[in-house]
Amino acid sequence: MLAKQCIITVHVALLTLVATMRVLAQPPVPDGARVTVTIVGDANCVLGNPIRLRFVLSNAGSEPFGFNTGGDYRWSGFPTRYKCSVRDRAGTALAATSAATPGGMVGTRTLHVGGEHCEELLLQNYVRVDRPGEFTLRVVHDFGWSATDDKPHPVAEARFGIALPTAAQADELVRSIAAAGEVPDKFDAWAGRHSAFRHLCHPVFLEPLERYAAAGEVRAVFGLHQIHTAGATAALLRLMASDRLDVEHAAASYLIQRIPRRLVDAHSQRFVVGRLGGFWRPEAAERLLSSARRLLGSGNVNCVRTGCRIIDAIGSPADGETVLQALEAAISGYHPPREAPHENILDAPGPVGALRYALAALRGRGFRAPIGGGLGVIMAQFLELGDPNVARREDWEGTLAAFFSANPPVLREAAVRALPRPPKGRWAELLQKALNDCDRGVVAAACDVAGHSGDRAFAPSLANIVRAEMHPSVVRAAGEALMRLAAHWEATDAWIERLAHEHGFHDAITFLLDRLEHPQADSGQFECLPRDERIALRKVWRRFFADEERRAAVRAGKPIPVTLDQARRLLGGALALLMPDGSYWPGDR
Repeated sequence: MLAKQCIITVHVALLTLVATMRVLAQPPVPDGARVTVTIVGDANCVLGNPIRLRFVLSNAGSEPFGFNTGGDYRWSGFPTRYKCSVRDRAGTALAATSAATPGGMVGTRTLHVGGEHCEELLLQNYVRVDRPGEFTLRVVHDFGWSATDDKPHPVAEARFGIALPTAAQADELVRSIAAAGEVPDKFDAWAGRHSAFRHLCHPVFLEPLERYAAAGEVRAVFGLHQIHTAGATAALLRLMASDRLDVEHAAASYLIQRIPRRLVDAHSQRFVVGRLGGFWRPEAAERLLSSARRLLGSGNVNCVRTGCRIIDAIGSPADGETVLQALEAAISGYHPPREAPHENILDAPGPVGALRYALAALRGRGFRAPIGGGLGVIMAQFLELGDPNVARREDWEGTLAAFFSANPPVLREAAVRALPRPPKGRWAELLQKALNDCDRGVVAAACDVAGHSGDRAFAPSLANIVRAEMHPSVVRAAGEALMRLAAHWEATDAWIERLAHEHGFHDAITFLLDRLEHPQADSGQFECLPRDERIALRKVWRRFFADEERRAAVRAGKPIPVTLDQARRLLGGALALLMPDGSYWPGDR
């Protein structure tokens, strides 16, 4: 039998394997566990070079023991369960880096007596190595063990030195990194984060980095970004005057990170507080806004997005016309409907999403779309109609009715979100039509609006979407809308039908579980059943809800009491909840 094992939450989505490990009882630290760490190569390092570590777990005891690793590398690309700290002779620590990870596969192994487990680590993944000196390194890993005061996790220590490179050495290091690889996209300003340029955190590298960046090595701009000084800010400002669009774009991308929070008002939609705001220069604001206007008019998606970030942070209503022109260009081309089951509908195509955020920030600062214009202006008017903080104009009904079904799909999606709340009369009819649109982004938006309408008349269409739609985001949007409308039975009946779909089975069985009385749990075990078993399970649920009293309870939003035998038959071994004592409810399959 083909089966897929994964960890789930009861009410929301997949848990990482690491989270599951925390639920299960962890063994104590083994008596024979020993760890060491050494610097690979010369322990006297030169600042800017990668510092590689060899971490060894050994068994110096009299019995084998188990250990696990992994579950910590997705997105980051390195094992984040290792914890590294580095302090100089005065006890001052190098700053820790941050890396989010949604987990990964966990491996559990046995280490026999006298055996070793080795792993090579890159120190710069864990701490920011930005100054020379004499340092003490400490590295620890939990290995799936539970630490106590008597038996803490073993810690490996090493001492090493870091020397400041000469100007010639710094120049040679920048040259060698530039020669080591090609930029996959010259307008990907963040490409440098994957290269050794990210290790060049000291002002000794300023001059060669700026020189290489000015010549078109945009990855070197990321190196400048890593140098937290006013001199690096000045270098970024000089690069923004480049006649090369890719260099200007990269410099602007990183200069945004140095905008201090005090310059950004509450209307900003996406500005992340600039942790480098202390290195800001007053003349940078006008330079950034001037660059934003060029980037918005470039036609390059990455450049337009960066221009939007600048406008979002420090733009004024005077920048609205430039944003509208970019929006016109972005939505006027041919945009086929998003029909594929796994097509991205969470983000608008190209730079449209970023342009919408920029317009939202400008609306908060007083910008309003002009009366007449092309599709960009119509889009801006629809976005205003969907903004509860903006009063509707007298002519809004005519504009919305005239362009509600217009192409491109992102305009129709904006029109759906511009409908009055709740939609009545002809607006309800237009919303009903949008629930059957050929573009899945429009359908998802229509589900959201229908769910907040309070009108149960939309329940049959929403239930049919759950039954038949193939795009998972649209199915979930319809299911959530049904629950907002308190259409409990319509939703339940639709999810029972959905049990036959392989890619909808997990959501269906999880939803149906919550129609039953069951114990609360933090995680569980899920298995996607073969087709014949899924279809048979659907028949079991149909028979269970042939009872009118149970249907009435569901309509009232009440969970149905079940015996363990009933729960086993209804879940079919596909789902079991992990209890605090380590047992499963309603039992193993």
